Amino acid sequence: MVYRKPLAHVSPGVSLAKPITDTAGNTLLPSGVVLNECLLYLLKLWDVESVTISSEVATAAPNRSSFVLSNNTFQHDLLQDIQLLETAISSDKCFSIEALAAQLRSAVTELSRQPRLGHCLAALQTLDDYTYLHSLSTALISMGIAIKIGWPAVATVELGLAAILHDMGKTQVPGAVLQKPGPLSVSEWQLMRKHPEYGCAMLSRHGNLNSAVLEAVLQHHERIDGSGYPQRLTGTAINDLARIIAIADVYDAMTSDRCYQQAKAAHVAVEEILTNEQLFDPAYGKTLISMLDIFPVGSRVLLADGAEGIVVGYHPNHPTRPQLLLIKDPQGAPLTPPVPCDLARRDDISIIKTVAN
Repeated sequence: MVYRKPLAHVSPGVSLAKPITDTAGNTLLPSGVVLNECLLYLLKLWDVESVTISSEVATAAPNRSSFVLSNNTFQHDLLQDIQLLETAISSDKCFSIEALAAQLRSAVTELSRQPRLGHCLAALQTLDDYTYLHSLSTALISMGIAIKIGWPAVATVELGLAAILHDMGKTQVPGAVLQKPGPLSVSEWQLMRKHPEYGCAMLSRHGNLNSAVLEAVLQHHERIDGSGYPQRLTGTAINDLARIIAIADVYDAMTSDRCYQQAKAAHVAVEEILTNEQLFDPAYGKTLISMLDIFPVGSRVLLADGAEGIVVGYHPNHPTRPQLLLIKDPQGAPLTPPVPCDLARRDDISIIKTVAN
């Protein structure tokens, strides 16, 4: 039986009997889509007052990550790679993304073979090289965080998939807005802020993506204090996947050159994330920092006052404020013998960048 029902009275789990279209006749959600809380929110956002649904109970959603892990050989290889990486990370050594990069490339190759998501990934790549590479980098960082904190492999793969797809909605944003070198206008910014909704709606048409992935795509710009968008969620009301992706997304964006900004040094990006606990989950932020070898012992750094030093020690609780031996004073004169300097105790001195030895 098919009937019309006010949206306010629709519960998750029913399927659309007729597509949802915009005023121009474009399909926003096709018939047959099973409505979950994420999609119901989108419909409210679009001012949809009623929907045509089927009275039959929709088929249960697939198991977590069933889409990615549907191929047995692929599943075995991917899980084996993650287990090897887990072993490496558990040694408490600095995190290397090489192994994860290799397995994620396999994941992307597998995804590209899927008839529906394959064209989505292709569209993302042709849209803007930065957006595509940023999505892959965000996935690498996100999965590294998950592995470091001990997430199961299946959940880690699901997180990686959500991170790869998190900016899919930007394919619906005009290139002139995406690549504008100057500040966005109010109307352009409003359009840009809709990309999580666009992405969630696009991906919801593929029934083999579960609700956790869709929620992560929708919520990756939410912030802990409720200042994010589009739902202005707070704290743990934000999907776990989205809270991790938010940190990885911002870190990679800040450390990448863009048409409107120069890349920031890794330690500057990390400090911004750490000092904004009201925006980003502090536990996941600290996990990211524990993975990164920002100032390896033996590296040479330039300080804001012009002095230079060699890193000789590392503070786990202050990873961007290492112990140094100063070898040059602010005027560039050699210091003999070198002068110890613990940046964790010197708020008046900061590192600008690493320099070649």
